Amino acid sequence: VFLVFVVGVEIADRITIPIQGLVTASSLVASGNLNIRLPNTSDDEVGYLTNAFNMMIANLEKSQIDLIQAYDETISGWATMLDQRDQDTEGHTRRVMELTIDVARRFGLSEEELVQVRRGALLHDIGKMSVPDRILKKADRLTPVEWDEMRLHPVVAYTVLYPINYLRPALDIPYCHHERWDGTGYPRGLAGEEIPLAARIFSVVDVWDAMTSDRPYRKAMDRQEVIEYIFAEKDRMFDAQVVDVFWNVIRLVFPDLIKPDLLRDPIRDSE
Repeated sequence: VFLVFVVGVEIADRITIPIQGLVTASSLVASGNLNIRLPNTSDDEVGYLTNAFNMMIANLEKSQIDLIQAYDETISGWATMLDQRDQDTEGHTRRVMELTIDVARRFGLSEEELVQVRRGALLHDIGKMSVPDRILKKADRLTPVEWDEMRLHPVVAYTVLYPINYLRPALDIPYCHHERWDGTGYPRGLAGEEIPLAARIFSVVDVWDAMTSDRPYRKAMDRQEVIEYIFAEKDRMFDAQVVDVFWNVIRLVFPDLIKPDLLRDPIRDSE
């Protein structure tokens, strides 16, 4: 009788333990973990269930990857559409996206965080789809009323993107890239580290690209002049630490630039 009992317990364990593993793994998958795989040590029905489970998760993972790729291709299409609408800034979105990622990587952001930075940078001007062409393409400087309308575009971006769960982690740049370190920016008047790091990085890159590119109302400015302006705006428009890291990136792209700190007259500064 004892032997029968022992054999029965062993058989029960061989069946129930793998089944419990399948149940636990299924719960993890339901919570969003598609990296789980179960070891298969038998050729019986339980082993068949384990193989079927692993194949199902592999297919789900591939479907998720395909879906994310489709989403990202859609975002890229939106960015291209926006650039084509405003031909005077054509290429701006991809340039600032690439440079923003270069700077963000120096802050030690993870690859997952950099993916969100990329998406946010590509979508930074999505709110301008609500701005009329008479304002967006105006050759002269905008009037105060027109500026008020233009300044609504971060709020429009937030309103459009927030309901999309997939894009919610990428909102920092579209919503906050016009905030200023000293709190005088828009739309919410955030100050200092209240502004998300991705937006603080992007704001420097965005100003650099805008000022060194042609615009309807002016020609591109000299790069040295622009870098001096950016340094002068430390702790006012920009996070000083971000400016310093940006400098370490941009000087590799344009080695002829001189760091503004080195242009100062030490005798005059000491007076």
